[in-house]
Amino acid sequence: MKTITKALIPTTLLFVLLLTAQIVYSCRLVGDGKEIKTIDMQIDQVRQNVLISEEKVASASSLTTISEKATAMGFESAPKVVTMNADSLVVAFGQSR
Repeated sequence: MKTITKALIPTTLLFVLLLTAQIVYSCRLVGDGKEIKTIDMQIDQVRQNVLISEEKVASASSLTTISEKATAMGFESAPKVVTMNADSLVVAFGQSR
C-alpha cells in the first residue's frame, strides 16, 4: 500500500504541473492569435489603400494621356464660344410667319 501512495504523489504532482503548463501555453497561443488577427486586418487595410491609390494613379494618367492626345489633334482646352443672334427674319424650316 505504501508503494502505491509513494508513486501516486509524484504522479499527481507531475499531472498538475503538466496541466498548469498546458493552460499557460494555451493562454499564450490565444494572445498570439489575437495579435495575428490584428496584423492580418492591418495588412488588408493597407492592400485596400494600395488598390485605391493604383486606381487614382491610373485614372489621372489616362486623363493626362487623353488631354495630350486631344491637344496634339488640335483641340483647345478652352474652346471659343460662338453665338448667333436671332434675327426677326429667321424662320424655322417648314414654318411660315
